[in-house]
Amino acid sequence: MKRGLSVSNAGDRFVFQFERVAERNRVLHGGPWHYRNTMLVLALYDGRGDPAAVPLNTLETWVAVEGLVHNLRNPKALNMVGSGLGRVIRFDQTVLKRKEEVQRIIVEFDVRRRI
Repeated sequence: MKRGLSVSNAGDRFVFQFERVAERNRVLHGGPWHYRNTMLVLALYDGRGDPAAVPLNTLETWVAVEGLVHNLRNPKALNMVGSGLGRVIRFDQTVLKRKEEVQRIIVEFDVRRRI
């Protein structure tokens, strides 16, 4: 294991094993990640069973929401916008509190569905 990470080949997938849970969570939720100009779809794997059985259907990414009038820069309105794209994970609390012109939300997309 190099610097808290080991990588093993599991057929058409790779299994990343992290020494620290915090680092694993940063990678799982801090993307999107790319390799050679291709989007990586990541999922939690418990280490049991066949890695090929783990569904790789969703992708979390930040979405910038622009053009909302000041009164609509709130969680309820952002949730409505984000729900039209996928499942809302969280909001950027800093820009939300400041009611900035560009709001940011993390949305989980189903990669099998066109947007």
